[in-house]
Amino acid sequence: MNTTNEASVPIAVFNSRSFRLPFLMSIFIIMQISMGAMFFPIIVGAPIWISAGVLFASIFLSIGLLAGHCSYSLHPQGITQQIRSFSWMPVFKKTTVRHFSWQDIQTYKMGSDLSRSMEQYNYLYISVRRFPYQLRLSDHQWDKQAFLHFVQAFEAQVTAQATQQKSPISTSSSSNTVLDAAPNMSIKRKPSFYERPIAHVVFWILAIGSGLLAWFMTEYELTQARYLNRFSVIIIPGLSYFAYRLYIKK
Repeated sequence: MNTTNEASVPIAVFNSRSFRLPFLMSIFIIMQISMGAMFFPIIVGAPIWISAGVLFASIFLSIGLLAGHCSYSLHPQGITQQIRSFSWMPVFKKTTVRHFSWQDIQTYKMGSDLSRSMEQYNYLYISVRRFPYQLRLSDHQWDKQAFLHFVQAFEAQVTAQATQQKSPISTSSSSNTVLDAAPNMSIKRKPSFYERPIAHVVFWILAIGSGLLAWFMTEYELTQARYLNRFSVIIIPGLSYFAYRLYIKK
């Protein structure tokens, strides 16, 4: 039986984009490079449009180097991450492949949230013991069915690993047979923000603060259109979604 070919067949595959480095580190590096590059034309007295062009060009180039098309493959042995650079320059065109066994995976967190465009998306964050320490998957602007299939397959594998950890391992010797417990490497699911008690505290602080703000606007006759628009477009929808996530969609 060809076990190599069987092991190479993924259980699920999800394609998206990803940074090569940890997320916050990548954002910090891009900001430093772009801001530093922008200051050169400012120092030499170049027109503002040149400085702005250098800023956007450096951001574009930095993203091309640090990010790429990413493919996550789920196997019985773990997860494989493959990132292909966005950069069109052959010298910077590289592919990074990382494999994480189930022993490398510590915890995972999953849930849904709103994007800046007020579009709800689902996410799966997997914490690993090795660089880059977290795998960030989401279906925002990506195939939602493929993401759902990957998440379901991932949870099934986590359950299978937990069952395997609880099962004793039989080791035979010439004199006797010993039953050893598998090492405790269970993968735990961390609660999302909306599932934590602190979310209720934050919600009621914001709700009381919004009520006080509405009273203040009424008491001091701050009923101009710009104030009412901000209150009705930003605060009320935000609190409504917050309450929906806490008390309706649990």
